[in-house]
Amino acid sequence: MVSEKEVEVINEIVIEDMYQQLLKEEQNGTLKIYRYEFNDDYRRRIAAHIVDRLFRFELNLSNCMEQDVRFATYYKDVIQALLDIMDGHLLQ
Repeated sequence: MVSEKEVEVINEIVIEDMYQQLLKEEQNGTLKIYRYEFNDDYRRRIAAHIVDRLFRFELNLSNCMEQDVRFATYYKDVIQALLDIMDGHLLQ
């Protein structure tokens, strides 16, 4: 949870090795890790997640690739597809 106001820290846990901690939490059943799979179902899930975040965070699709190279590097095709369908040509 994120707050715009400063809040009191109730507890702090120092984690030396995040990867090992994540594996431990997975073994304890407190965390589910979805490992990358190169198949259609997994890629659909990831694409839906990316599109959700692009709209949820109200990114300007027209210029986000110039503002942050990661968008152009990893999400260029998704962003271009969204721009293509949002140009109004599908409305009749």
